[in-house]
Amino acid sequence: MADGFGLGERGSEDFEGRVFHDLLGVPRHSLTYVADMPFHGLLGWPAPSKGSQWCDCCLLVSGLEVDQTLVDCGDLLVLAAQLVPAGSGDDDEDRGIQEHRQGGAVPGSGLAKHGPYGAAQGAGVLMLSNPCKAKSVKLPTAIKKKIIPWSLERVRAVIAGLPKRFQTGGKLAFGCGLRQGEVFGFAVEDIDFKGGWIHVNRQVRLVGTKPVFALPKGSKIRSVPLPAQLAAALKAHMKEFRPVDVTLPWAKPDGEPKSFRLLFVDKKGRAYNRSVFNMGDWKRALAAAGVIPPRKRGARYLQAAPEDGMHALRHAYASVLLDAGESIKALSEYLGHSDPGFTLRTYTHLLPSSETRTRKAIDDAFTEDPAPQGQGTSVPPAKPMCPQCALAA
Repeated sequence: MADGFGLGERGSEDFEGRVFHDLLGVPRHSLTYVADMPFHGLLGWPAPSKGSQWCDCCLLVSGLEVDQTLVDCGDLLVLAAQLVPAGSGDDDEDRGIQEHRQGGAVPGSGLAKHGPYGAAQGAGVLMLSNPCKAKSVKLPTAIKKKIIPWSLERVRAVIAGLPKRFQTGGKLAFGCGLRQGEVFGFAVEDIDFKGGWIHVNRQVRLVGTKPVFALPKGSKIRSVPLPAQLAAALKAHMKEFRPVDVTLPWAKPDGEPKSFRLLFVDKKGRAYNRSVFNMGDWKRALAAAGVIPPRKRGARYLQAAPEDGMHALRHAYASVLLDAGESIKALSEYLGHSDPGFTLRTYTHLLPSSETRTRKAIDDAFTEDPAPQGQGTSVPPAKPMCPQCALAA
């Protein structure tokens, strides 16, 4: 429980100072105690006037218990007081607090404290539900960017930049269109070398920070054709890196433990952690392939690459199949989409161009030359007839 979040005057003893990062999600090491912090800076307010001994306005929420899970999940909104010209001092403050309490907006003891240069109209308000989720709120339509698939040269370069123990995992993502978590959860029993298929039966996902086994996205178990070259790569990988028995709970952290012989595990023989992999092995592979620049000297992290996550290998798989003439229905099945319509909307711009076929079809319809024998439904032109025969007919 997070009790006694507060902002106030330096040295104030009417509330228990707490680290503000717990409320705003700011890294702990970057903040001091809230009594030492200018609140106007955090909220982007103007700096306090000269001569002011402390911030024009600060929010004081003392003796208030807040379930930390609400903060973590983002459903807790903190609305700060709005600065208005100074009124008649404490009467304004007390009246605003009473109005909020009567309306049930302020649980506990929410207070707004003001300095000599401003007053707070309305106390700090804690809302335990997200008003943006109301039925009356219409969210703006997101503009969906068209997927630009990687070239085959980039696909090969990124896979080559992965650690050797995971290079075949990259090939599996590209060669069968698997999602990242599905590659992490891929096991020996999922391969049918004789029939030429793989079976996507599970994924490794994070519930909070805990890894678990779970069904693939949408609970869609599926089978995907296994190309011969990928089959050979999987066999070679299993000879060099023996599959490892990994046990994780099923679906939730306290779920039933399940064990599978995974093909791809980290150096310590554990299931890959998505966050660790993405920030480490994947980013280094992108840098090695020239997708992002190398880490600058003194920088802690490599450049962000939101458009170039491991999902790019899956998009490349889709583009190759469409270019080869595979149907949207089959591709939807292989990708594990819930609806072929979604697949069509996602990848329709990658379908082979049909302009040439369209022009030829209409040109052929306009031509007066009879079609060659055995083609189309055209019939030979009738022989000329004399008027008397035509009338008789």
